[in-house]
Amino acid sequence: MPVHALVTADQPLVRFIGGDQLADNLRWFEAWQQKLPLWQQQHQPYLFIHTPDNGDSPQQAQKIWQQLRLAIPDLPAPPDWPEQDALF
Repeated sequence: MPVHALVTADQPLVRFIGGDQLADNLRWFEAWQQKLPLWQQQHQPYLFIHTPDNGDSPQQAQKIWQQLRLAIPDLPAPPDWPEQDALF
């Protein structure tokens, strides 16, 4: 969907709903990659990423974080990404 977002809070939350294909998600995220650095100058945006089954979300978040660091050079390195052994 096109990005037509306005900041209405000091800590806006972006919910990025991706698909199963990383390449598609990176292309769809490009609009946010342009908007989030602007927001980051005066606000503290949060980014929530998920996919249809959420199984790919951590891996896709890692790739999107790398892309976002290109647009926001002072974005810190991502935290360690622990693996979950099992749900129960």
